[in-house]
Amino acid sequence: MEPQPNRPASAERPPVAYYVLGTGRFGAAIAHHLEAAGHAVRLIDEAQGPDDRSGFRADPEDVAALGAAGVADASTVIVATDEDSRNMLIAQKVRTHFDVPRVLVLVHDPDRCDLFEDIAHEPICVSTTLSNALVDQVSSTPTRPEATE
Repeated sequence: MEPQPNRPASAERPPVAYYVLGTGRFGAAIAHHLEAAGHAVRLIDEAQGPDDRSGFRADPEDVAALGAAGVADASTVIVATDEDSRNMLIAQKVRTHFDVPRVLVLVHDPDRCDLFEDIAHEPICVSTTLSNALVDQVSSTPTRPEATE
């Protein structure tokens, strides 16, 4: 599938350093936070719709589409679909076809993190990250004193 850009490229825009492959809730949130921090981000997903972001409507598993979208020039690719097995496949394609220096991969099942590390990807486990943040938040919140009767 040939990628379909959401917005025309502009000579005034900085080069894209970050690509987010898969724009479900997590991918869209990641792209939003990177853009808010001033980074140039390009999204690639089949469901990518027209919006403010630079993106392509394409299958993130399609090597030709990734090449046409410019993934080879990325410094970092973040693979963020809703399925661990698909994320692993896409990350492997990005690594072998484009030699991107850094590939971060969203992992939904914490038991699979070692698999991603074994093949030289950086796993980001949603469950572990969220549970750690929640524990930190709860631990830093003062507790109410026990009520005395």
